[in-house]
Amino acid sequence: GEDYRFPTTLEYDGSIENGLLKGNLYIKGSGDPSLGSAHFAPDHKRFLQEWISALKKVGIHKIQGAVIADESIFDTEGTSLKWVGEDMGSYYGAGSYGICVFDNLYKLGLQTGAPGTRP
Repeated sequence: GEDYRFPTTLEYDGSIENGLLKGNLYIKGSGDPSLGSAHFAPDHKRFLQEWISALKKVGIHKIQGAVIADESIFDTEGTSLKWVGEDMGSYYGAGSYGICVFDNLYKLGLQTGAPGTRP
């Protein structure tokens, strides 16, 4: 229904000593397509602050281990082999994944050197 919320949870293993998590942090996704979405600007990055606050609340200030994104909720590929390849770059060709963040859009910035110089 309209009140459903996709849970994205933070879990950890190991121990917490003096604010240091000696173990791994797991971000367990449930397929939320709206996590960090620009369609919710200007608050689209708020979830990051909420996660940081939640970690601090349980005493985690630093992590000595890995941060692991667990997208295993779906046991299949996010897109179907039967989909038309030309649709994949369009909004309606988006796949379903356990973790989607920032609309699955990644920005890449390139900077060239001065003319006549080698990189």
